[in-house]
Amino acid sequence: DGRVYVGVGNHLDVGGNSALYCYDPRTDELKLVADIGQVIGQFQGSRAVGQGKIHTRVMEGSDGRIYGGTMMGGHYTYRLADYAHPRGYPGGHLWAYDPATGQTQDLGIPVPREAVYSIWVDGRRNKIYGQTFHHHLFFVYDLETRKVEVKGNVGVGEDVYMDTLGMVYTNGPWGNVARYNPDTDELTDLPLYFPRKHDGALGINGPNMAQLGRDGMIYSTTLWGCIYRFNPYENQLTSLGYARGDGSEWDYTPNLTMSQNGETFYYLAGCHGHYLAAER
Repeated sequence: DGRVYVGVGNHLDVGGNSALYCYDPRTDELKLVADIGQVIGQFQGSRAVGQGKIHTRVMEGSDGRIYGGTMMGGHYTYRLADYAHPRGYPGGHLWAYDPATGQTQDLGIPVPREAVYSIWVDGRRNKIYGQTFHHHLFFVYDLETRKVEVKGNVGVGEDVYMDTLGMVYTNGPWGNVARYNPDTDELTDLPLYFPRKHDGALGINGPNMAQLGRDGMIYSTTLWGCIYRFNPYENQLTSLGYARGDGSEWDYTPNLTMSQNGETFYYLAGCHGHYLAAER
């Protein structure tokens, strides 16, 4: 319907909360539609680590609901997850907002003491595929039974995504691509590696909010800011250059999208203290 949904949070605060906002370009109205802390029963002022960030993509399912997941507050205070509750972190939640009713449903914690780092909603199979932080576990959540299966460890990356054939991808543990086949239930490391840093070093790799182009190819950036095109049908990965400069600096670029006709790839270079200009 043309409305835009945005997940926000306060992940610098250990007890931070997160929320879902909706922007309607027809009325130029921005409004809060879901206070995630209220939905999941997070009490402000408690000593538990809060759900201070929506790190996942905010994604529409085939049922029309908007899905997402939460990450811990306190930024990288994930070490508290090793402590006993209430000072520890119970784990990130999956949630679903229904625009038709205005109600948000808590889908629970898929993996205890792990944040929900990235997700993809498979409307045909009625599953959510996701990756956790900080142990980077790949999991499958069944929307009908609400059962979760952890399929194994993957690598440091930012996204889970699907091609036109229904195969699911994320990053492997060695700067490579990992593929999950939902039909055979196999998680496989592919001998296909993300572009390295400008000096040839591995750096921190993996996809950021991968986008499916009109040509069926997948476009994204690595955590070092290298733009690439992934052809999952022929297992080819091609570097398209850097988000800015020559790649000598860390250009974390997580804000990506594809035009509606699938022909133009847009991104905002920089994040976490690395920006295009000193004044912003």
